[in-house]
Amino acid sequence: MHFLSHIEKIILKNPHLKKKFHEVNLGLKDTKMEPVYIIFIGLVLLPLWGFIISYREDHPKKPLSDKNQSREGKLMPKTKTVALENLEQKSLSEVLLTVVNNQEILIIKMPDGQEVVIQPKQKLKPLPLFEGYVPKGWKVSIYSEPE
Repeated sequence: MHFLSHIEKIILKNPHLKKKFHEVNLGLKDTKMEPVYIIFIGLVLLPLWGFIISYREDHPKKPLSDKNQSREGKLMPKTKTVALENLEQKSLSEVLLTVVNNQEILIIKMPDGQEVVIQPKQKLKPLPLFEGYVPKGWKVSIYSEPE
């Protein structure tokens, strides 16, 4: 005998449980909300829902379209792998100019399985200039021996 059908038979033997069982199964139960449920919704569910909505607005999903993005949001250079035999016809200056112009990392596979990596140097922003001055004797006052 199936477990649920056994429970149904037990419920159907008791007239009070039978009435409740049919009300729940048929959706005939009175739809009045108990005050406890209203308080529960007001104190727990609505604030939780508000928190979820505000969290989603404050933390939007990042687009997954560009897989070459680093954590800082800057594009990482593309990587290109080439066998040494394919570069023998090109001059060194050609290869280097291609790497710099395309801003890509070039990995050259040697015949013995080793790899050589050539990549362009990242351009740094210039340092900011601040107004003001450094007083004379600052080094002496900082690095002098305590008396």
